[in-house]
Amino acid sequence: MTIEQEIYSLLADIIPTNALEILLFCELEKTAYEMKFYVRFPDKSLKDCYTLAEQDMLNEEELNKIFYQIYRKLILTKEYVPMKRNVFTFRTDRTKFFLEVIHYEKNIGLYQIKQEWKNKYL
Repeated sequence: MTIEQEIYSLLADIIPTNALEILLFCELEKTAYEMKFYVRFPDKSLKDCYTLAEQDMLNEEELNKIFYQIYRKLILTKEYVPMKRNVFTFRTDRTKFFLEVIHYEKNIGLYQIKQEWKNKYL
């Protein structure tokens, strides 16, 4: 099983069944991470995972457990570079899987990284 399939298998149980596309942002460092995913629905609306949790469409506690499992898997990949800010982007429409990794220097702010990511993927 590829890392993309492993990520999807972790997320599959909590993603709403009518989701058309899933976009996952993962910023990883040696001792910390930040993750958030977005779901695109048939009406073209886009909701983030925390909004889905607020609307009782998924369980936030389960979400946090899954994010930790994803973190543990990604830091073991050859794409992970310990001395950098690693941004993994996972996308799927449930049939095709895509994973992109960009490495940033530690002095690049997380806010800037997230803004660039949102402009590119959302």
